[in-house]
Amino acid sequence: MNDIKRIAMFNCLQANSCCTGKACLQAFYQKTDSFSVYDRVNIELVVFARCNGCQSTLENDKGLLEKINCMLSSAIDVVHFGICTKRNGRECELITAIGKKFGDGGISMVRGTHRARKLTDK
Repeated sequence: MNDIKRIAMFNCLQANSCCTGKACLQAFYQKTDSFSVYDRVNIELVVFARCNGCQSTLENDKGLLEKINCMLSSAIDVVHFGICTKRNGRECELITAIGKKFGDGGISMVRGTHRARKLTDK
């Protein structure tokens, strides 16, 4: 277990209204859900980022492109896209474009971080 797998998580900005990142981070540190494949691997969380919102595109948002390029230069091995990047079972077009950029940069991708949790009234 000398090698370290360097992980990034990329999530939806809209999720910021109700998401603390807790479930993603819990799955990461406990190596559950989509992180269970690293059971016997040392992992390091290098980046936890969100997109810049639905109005963004890779063509019109220099800040988003800068964020992605920073991630590409960070020696990341795998990007996990949060479950929040899908709506009604379909991946957001912006996330798909971002994923292509990571793939073109040689970074592996996983669609998912943790299982969806149902909100309950307390």
